[in-house]
Amino acid sequence: VGSLDICILFGYPGSIISTWQRAGRVGRGYKNSVVIFMGLSDALDKYFLRKPEEFLKREYEDVIINFENEIITENHLKCACFEMPFKQEDTKFYGDFVKEILDKNFKKTFDGRYFYSGRYPHREINLRTIGEIFSIVEINTEKIIGEIEENKVYYDCHPGAIYLHHGNKYQVLFINSEKKNVIVEKVDAKYYTQVNWWEKIEILETLKEKGDVFKFKFGKIEVTTNFVSYEKRREKDKTLMGLYQLNLPSLKFQTQSLWIEIPEEIIEKFKKKKIDFHGSIHATEHSIIGVFPLEVPSDRMDIGGYSFPFHNQTQKATIFIYDGYPGGIGITKAGFERIEKIIEYAIETVENCKCEIGCPSCIQSPKCGNNNRPLDKNGCIELLKTISESI
Repeated sequence: VGSLDICILFGYPGSIISTWQRAGRVGRGYKNSVVIFMGLSDALDKYFLRKPEEFLKREYEDVIINFENEIITENHLKCACFEMPFKQEDTKFYGDFVKEILDKNFKKTFDGRYFYSGRYPHREINLRTIGEIFSIVEINTEKIIGEIEENKVYYDCHPGAIYLHHGNKYQVLFINSEKKNVIVEKVDAKYYTQVNWWEKIEILETLKEKGDVFKFKFGKIEVTTNFVSYEKRREKDKTLMGLYQLNLPSLKFQTQSLWIEIPEEIIEKFKKKKIDFHGSIHATEHSIIGVFPLEVPSDRMDIGGYSFPFHNQTQKATIFIYDGYPGGIGITKAGFERIEKIIEYAIETVENCKCEIGCPSCIQSPKCGNNNRPLDKNGCIELLKTISESI
């Protein structure tokens, strides 16, 4: 690695830490070296292409850690207790949260030590993600060509989906949930697939709130994702070739979220101006998620969101931005504290984009379950500015 002369960043890595970690692999010797940043059609890339000086001078982000994620904590305790029993007196260093997990899920000896009685847990626990990992298996060769996280299987590897791997295309034949396998077959398809879904969000607990006109809240939610269909679209012109129904179980998990409650008078104001309010809040949701990593170290694919013209619990139009992992990993908790700055970034990004009705550089999302419909760019700018002025 130390002998490399050039580093090409094909798209913004997602954080300044990751950027310099990659760029730092060149120039370690005595020769000159160069780092080239090739921006893609993404909100973050466009932002730094407009402001190269900020790209070079920006400070490293704070690392975000959620110490109260029960899934992560339990997995680490399994490994720790397998190697050495956890003593009763040790619990005072970790608080009631850890003790509750130990009491609920671990066995206890007569002298008060906790131990894990299962098989070697280190083989089952992935340090890079939460939950199970599915292997992607080519049916004819029986070779594993890739892996995918359990919570992303139905999005990217639903039956009928086209899966890309090393420039080759594979069609998903079926999912074997018992064996944690996705079975695919190599194909020569001239189309790509896109899944459609809708979400139900239930607020479980409100932990923090602030704001006057617009209410900004943070808490725990339960997300239920229902996968309804997928589209086949021709590669060369994105023409719709077919719409196919899906019969998949709902994906349900609890996580952390921030949400913005929008008062009725704002909706009336938009109606009088004949602005598409649904398209405006949908675009606002996308724009906020798109610039989130500018303030909170994350990947936009780690963040979920959904906008409701009316939510039955808040009794208002509501935009939810949530951690895309069970239990939450601290992304939206940090975002709640920094929401004012995130809104500013969103305004600047959407307003300075030269497109007319919205594009991937401002309000379109690569993971939108409604195929980026409806979206209203002008309404998004007005709503973002109204929110910012009220803070």
